[in-house]
Amino acid sequence: MSIAAAWVLALATDTHSRSPNGADSVAAIQSVSRKIVIAENNEDQTPASLYLACTTSAARHLLLSTRLPGPRDDYRKGNKDDAFLYVETIEQKMDLKWTLAERGKDDPWGGYLFWRKNLDEPDTLISAPLTGDQIATISRWFGHAPPSEVSIIGFLETGVSMTGKATGKAIADFDASCSAK
Repeated sequence: MSIAAAWVLALATDTHSRSPNGADSVAAIQSVSRKIVIAENNEDQTPASLYLACTTSAARHLLLSTRLPGPRDDYRKGNKDDAFLYVETIEQKMDLKWTLAERGKDDPWGGYLFWRKNLDEPDTLISAPLTGDQIATISRWFGHAPPSEVSIIGFLETGVSMTGKATGKAIADFDASCSAK
């Protein structure tokens, strides 16, 4: 099954939830001490960047910076939802919990922005803290050369496709340096 088919499945299994208090994730993004870009897209599709981040407490998170689609009224700082990380194929998928940590600027057309290209002030999503096993899996998936396709599919019906920018070794080295702090 292709990643496009997985996106359709993710949309069909809507799991939105609102958190009255997404403070833990918002605080985590404020405590990010450093990050590396592991995937990005600046070309014909929605601009997006995926980072592996280390917080001051040595917790590791994925950060997704992109512009969420659709009616902006549904987006509140602290919204929580599941989304899948796909690397290359549907077989390499990881279900992660995400929180909207930063909400970008509203569009001037009443909140229904489906055109998501070339916009400033993107929305920022942060994953729940990653386990060592999850980081090792991501590192293995990224392998010896950056993957040609990395996607996040599911958060508030978001689907973004990016190109890998890091190798598995770079991810493992960053993880080790985060642990050393």
